[in-house]
Amino acid sequence: MSRTAPKLAALDERKRRAEQAVDREKGQAQQQTLQTAVSVGTALLGAFLGRKTLSMATLNRAATAARAAGRYRKEAGDVERAGETVEAVQKQIDNLNAAFKEDVGRLQSKVDAATEPLETVTVRPKKTNITVRLVALGWNKL
Repeated sequence: MSRTAPKLAALDERKRRAEQAVDREKGQAQQQTLQTAVSVGTALLGAFLGRKTLSMATLNRAATAARAAGRYRKEAGDVERAGETVEAVQKQIDNLNAAFKEDVGRLQSKVDAATEPLETVTVRPKKTNITVRLVALGWNKL
């Protein structure tokens, strides 16, 4: 097991959590977009179809729509920041993989069987190192 495996596992987990955060933030941003559209639509309809153009209710609806638009911008920023987090974690994973490949390449060039010097060693058999385990007789009938 390499020493980079735990780091890679931790980074993979961080990336998974960051991707979940992106999905969650996108959902919240979509919901906020819908709420903003409804608030703006309500304010506009109230202004055009109401008896008074500048009534207190119309102003309250416009203020609510403005707040909803601010929340939408915040949610859009949250989605962008969550995406940047995913990109940063992916960059860390890529850097770790590149360092690992570099280490593997360095080790392979250091311990290359084709460049390793060989020496001849003569091993003489001894009677004490021989053990007979099976004696068998076989013949072939033609």
